Parts: sequence; C-alpha cells; structure tokens
Amino acid sequence: MPRKVTQDTSFSQKWNLYVNEIEKLNFIKALINAGKTRAQSAAIRAMMHLYITDTDVQNKVNAIVDNFIIYNNNGDKSLL
Repeated sequence: MPRKVTQDTSFSQKWNLYVNEIEKLNFIKALINAGKTRAQSAAIRAMMHLYITDTDVQNKVNAIVDNFIIYNNNGDKSLL
C-alpha cells in the first residue's frame, strides 16, 4: 500500500529530464506491466534511491552510463 506522506514542499522542485520518446514509452509500458500505472515519478525516485544506497546498482549503472551520453556534432557533451 502506498505510503501517505506530508511532504516538505520547500525542498521539492520539478526536474525535467531529456529522454528518447521510444525509451519513455518502453519505461511506461514496463511500469504498466508491473501494475505501477501512473507511477513514473515514484519509479524515478525509487531508482535514484537504489543508486544512492546500493553499490551493486551503482556499479551496474556506472558500467553503462557512458553509452547514454549524447554528444553534439562538434564532440562536446550535449545538454540533453
């Protein structure tokens, strides 16, 4: 059952992420298949928590994160 929390919104902010539309749709589809409809933000927060607290997750993500960096034509890292 979801926890009900009184959030301290003084620290809350909207955080925009740039993602490929196909990857976004696959993420939403995976959430729906797991019975987590309309839980995109909660899933991102859960993944952030896992990355922060679990060294095995950190190692797995760190091993592939470079594959997801986008570069501009001039070779500089994109802001995307």
